[in-house]
Amino acid sequence: MNTQVDGVGEVVGLLLAAGGGRRLGGRPKALLEHKGRPLVEHAVRVLREAGCARVHVVLGASADAVRAR
Repeated sequence: MNTQVDGVGEVVGLLLAAGGGRRLGGRPKALLEHKGRPLVEHAVRVLREAGCARVHVVLGASADAVRAR
């Protein structure tokens, strides 16, 4: 799906998911589950459904664990 805004090009989503979750005992916030799926998956799905052709996810804390999902 190619979504264009004023003929400029495709819409690309940017998801900031670098939170370390210190108050959660070090568990990355992106991996907290809601309805059986990590929050990062829900957020990417919403951006795709909104018309984002691509979604870039900025990772920080536990990036490898988030990528594995």
